[in-house]
Amino acid sequence: MQVKISSIKIDRSAENTKRFRTDMGDIQEMVESLTTYGLIQPIVVDELKGDEKYLYTLAAGERRLTAALYLGWTMIEATVREELSDLERKELELEENIRRKDLTWIERVEALRQLDELRRATYGSRLPGSIGNEGWTIQDTARSVGASLGKVSQDIKLACDLKKHPELLKKIGNLPKTTARKIVEREMMTIRVRDQVERKEILLTSDLILGKAEEEIKNIRSKSVHCWITDPPYAVPEINKVEEGGLTGKYDRGTNVGDEADMTIVYQELLPEMNRVMVPGAHFYMFFGIEWRDRLIEVFEKNGFIVHGLPLVWPKHRTSMIPNPYHYIPSYETILFGCKAPQCRILMKPRSNCLLEFPADSPQIRVHPLQKPLDLIKMFIENSTVFGETVIDTFAGSGVTLKAAKELGRRGIGFEKDETNFYEAQKFIREGD
Repeated sequence: MQVKISSIKIDRSAENTKRFRTDMGDIQEMVESLTTYGLIQPIVVDELKGDEKYLYTLAAGERRLTAALYLGWTMIEATVREELSDLERKELELEENIRRKDLTWIERVEALRQLDELRRATYGSRLPGSIGNEGWTIQDTARSVGASLGKVSQDIKLACDLKKHPELLKKIGNLPKTTARKIVEREMMTIRVRDQVERKEILLTSDLILGKAEEEIKNIRSKSVHCWITDPPYAVPEINKVEEGGLTGKYDRGTNVGDEADMTIVYQELLPEMNRVMVPGAHFYMFFGIEWRDRLIEVFEKNGFIVHGLPLVWPKHRTSMIPNPYHYIPSYETILFGCKAPQCRILMKPRSNCLLEFPADSPQIRVHPLQKPLDLIKMFIENSTVFGETVIDTFAGSGVTLKAAKELGRRGIGFEKDETNFYEAQKFIREGD
């Protein structure tokens, strides 16, 4: 039936009745649609009794109603429902919007969370698998919107995290949901570990320092480091593409991937300081993107290091790049090896070749997406240091270098500028204490 637009109330007064939609999207697109085709789907209103100004409350169709107002309509086709409860009105709006395709993904997951919450308020809550049939479960929510249980569970968890910590919305911006979900999961991990630290459930080691390597290295005593092992951000454009698109799910933080221009500055500032803190002859092992080989050798040699031109190779047997139909995708990593001049330290356990066969850690046991195998790092330490000497990692990541040093009776020092990586590494280093 046709109703006067001026008689429709849009209720934003209370949590359980206020309109869900906050972003009207491209209203001009809806205006053009109404102009060309008219109103294809009526809005839904609920009869409102006892109100002197309005006859109806909007239940569904706010975007259509807004576009009609833009066009100066005074009447609109509406389906009238009688005596909807606040929860029924809210559920009607949420169900309609969840099935729509023009919502932002943030709005969609929040709508799903609210729908699940309202159904539990109406029917009572029940955990999946519990005895009895009374109460609402997340399986019921998934069934009601025609989506898989796994997807609905993930989306509701994401919405709950964003509701509890709205400051995370600034960090995810307009990123795709898959990428944003990884960022939120990592941030929530940081929050949980930070709380554990505050409750003193986790004790921080002073040897892992939260901060930028090029700044924190200035606090290290000269000629006190006997080996430098590190895995800096590769700053390779192809990996940055993976970061932006989330194509492999392996790189979910910019601090792990790095910017080419920024890393150039970092090396220029870091290398002179590394020469200062390392003892003569101290070995270094640096994982690097092969595109950086010539530039790294140049800056190392400029700062008093001797570099072996042929890198060590770690075949990890898994890819780190976007699939390329015109080329083979590398499944190995290269390691720049050398020493601070003069060359006076021998390898304690020389190997017959530079191919380092150590299996990569499975995703289930890694605490960092780019974590290197503990045994591989131990091999470097045992080859280049003796008991009691100091190993440093300027880009600590998972903290695996410090953990390996600790287990081998060496002192480990590490820097990590990403707070989430820092807290996760703290836990990893202390495992087994």
